Amino acid sequence: MRQFPSGKGVDSSAEIAVVDAKVVAVDAEVKEAERHLHNYERWIGPAAVPTATHLADPLGQPGGSPAGVLTSFRLTCGASKVWGTPVQIWGSGDCVFVLPVDHQGAFDLHAVKFTDVEDDKEEWIICVGAGANMAAAISAGTYLTQPFFH
Repeated sequence: MRQFPSGKGVDSSAEIAVVDAKVVAVDAEVKEAERHLHNYERWIGPAAVPTATHLADPLGQPGGSPAGVLTSFRLTCGASKVWGTPVQIWGSGDCVFVLPVDHQGAFDLHAVKFTDVEDDKEEWIICVGAGANMAAAISAGTYLTQPFFH
């Protein structure tokens, strides 16, 4: 008999096949959830009226309903093999400005879209960090690097 962490056992290969089929079905659902449009997803740009804790507004029509911005953040690269100047895109108070009331507990950066680059046919690496500043994020390991080829 094959034991599972729950303490329950599986006696036959038919039971194992049923369990396996359920695992495959759950895996398919998870993959589909990752591909579909996320509920309450917001694309952001620089806040129209930024403060120390409010740096992002949702993309949308200025003065519209909901109000938004049409501009994007500008990143500047450094010299070869040197990071450019960090650009903070999210402030500690931005959940209140951007996300629905029941979904303000956490910010989940889903995607980054590049609209233009100064030099074509270059390889770029974007580093995104979570922390008090970029140095703190790198020190704590709370960052990701994303390659971009244009």
